[in-house]
Amino acid sequence: MIALASGVAADVSTSDERGKYMGSVLSGTMLGPAVGPVIGGLLAEFLGWRSIFWFLTILSGCFLVPFAIAFPETGRNVVASGSVPPQWWNKTFFDLFAKRRALEALGPAERTQFCQAGRHAHEVLASKREMGIPNPLNALRIIGRPEAAILLAFNSINFAAFYDISASLPYLLREIYGLNELQIGLCFLPFGLGCFMAPLFNGPLLDWRFHKVARKSGIAIDKSRGNKLDGFPIERARLPVAWPMSTVAALTVICYGWVMEREAHLAVPLVLLYIMGACFVASANVCSTMIVDYNPSSPSTATAANNLCRCLFSAGATAIIIDMIQGMGRGWCFTFIGLVVVAAGPLLLVISKYGPGWRNERRDRLAQHSGANAREGYRKRSPAAEVIPVSVC
Repeated sequence: MIALASGVAADVSTSDERGKYMGSVLSGTMLGPAVGPVIGGLLAEFLGWRSIFWFLTILSGCFLVPFAIAFPETGRNVVASGSVPPQWWNKTFFDLFAKRRALEALGPAERTQFCQAGRHAHEVLASKREMGIPNPLNALRIIGRPEAAILLAFNSINFAAFYDISASLPYLLREIYGLNELQIGLCFLPFGLGCFMAPLFNGPLLDWRFHKVARKSGIAIDKSRGNKLDGFPIERARLPVAWPMSTVAALTVICYGWVMEREAHLAVPLVLLYIMGACFVASANVCSTMIVDYNPSSPSTATAANNLCRCLFSAGATAIIIDMIQGMGRGWCFTFIGLVVVAAGPLLLVISKYGPGWRNERRDRLAQHSGANAREGYRKRSPAAEVIPVSVC
């Protein structure tokens, strides 16, 4: 669902406004793990842990009904830019109702013409669409590209630190402050608030950077169709926003570790949790937007590759965080985590320096490969095949 949400955001936005759209998607994604413990704490404290699963089932069902009724199809290979109506199996209830009313208002001849025009549009779109058996390994191909691999490594390290904080928080709050389930859940609120607030300033900042770099490069912004990013210095437009956010988050993690080591007043770690949530999500928003910029024709696959990497890193990190705290102590454990995040920062410099060249080389290879295939197909065609389409026309 996270990958599909990012795909929808890429479908309905152009590259110059993608920052705030992707920020909104990521904000909802990160708000769940942050607010979930609050709701879970309330339910577990007063109704028992089984009520958590009943709540999730009911909430999902309530969301599914309006989603199925009203959410439109946005896939570019299905509806193009929105000018082509979707097939009946991709239509919502509102789409079917609107089409029925439109057909009832037409006469028989107009109705036939309307249906023929719709079928023709689908045929044209289908002729340009590359359909095949879905391959989940396509995400691995994206990870195999050097600029994407380095970007995902940086993002995954940041996510690992983020989930180390989240996973260890209940343990630390219970051990240091003696809080119960409900109180621990409430302590996640500053964390969640920071995650929610980050896109409000980070998304517009990304879009502002995009326009600024476009002006300096003499590139006009195409708001109707969106800019092709083949020759656009997208690294200069995105990455300068990520590094400061990641660095502030890392320094805050180090402060957080020593605050917990000294067992300071509860208000201090709560403030630090807000800062960490905002900065980590702001940095992740840049990386999530960037990986979609690298793969605008397959945004969901790109997001799936991002999820695969960050979840693997986060799973490994959270599996050992309690042992690290017990073995290293709270202060040194989080100091180590913060320094790892800081050490990952130069990866962005590598992408900034070599990323455009890697992208250009891959584009040239694809162009040569496409040209070779086109020439091979031309040689294989018979003379009769060349004449028949002309005579039919």
